[in-house]
Amino acid sequence: SVRLSRRDAAAAMHSSVVWWLNARLRKTNQMHGEMQELHLRQKLERQRGLLQQTQERNAKPADLGPRGTHDEVLQSLSPQQLQQLQEENSTMASEFENMLDTVKDTQRSVAEISALQTQLANELNAQMQQTEILYNEAVGAVDAVEQGNVHLASAHKNQASTRKWVLFIFIMLSVVLLFLDWFD
Repeated sequence: SVRLSRRDAAAAMHSSVVWWLNARLRKTNQMHGEMQELHLRQKLERQRGLLQQTQERNAKPADLGPRGTHDEVLQSLSPQQLQQLQEENSTMASEFENMLDTVKDTQRSVAEISALQTQLANELNAQMQQTEILYNEAVGAVDAVEQGNVHLASAHKNQASTRKWVLFIFIMLSVVLLFLDWFD
């Protein structure tokens, strides 16, 4: 009984520690997912801002102040310089689009990882509950075996007592029969 209560205390402690760790894991996973989403959102917004700034620069004439207008600057450039400027603009735009695609892919990956972490936490919680059920069934089985042993010992003791009484009754009946046979 003392051993059983120590086992129960150890099992209760184990269960509470596992429950606490699972709860902390879920909170940590949730916080980690939120932080990753925030980071990716900020990075995506920065890249969108840079892409918009680049597109606005390409679409709007530059404010050149006293030097002249955008058209005058473009006319003053040689065809090679214009071609180089267009290539640089298209290269920058494609780099920003590639970075935007990379951020979107990373965001999808983080969402998948977060979902997997949540699934892992749920599986660990289910496993903990199943372990508790198995432990409770094992404790119940130990109790049932101990009660069975007590009943067997009691039955053995009762059987010995019953045997003595049956033997005593047979001996007494035999003596009575002998006495009656001798007396007749």
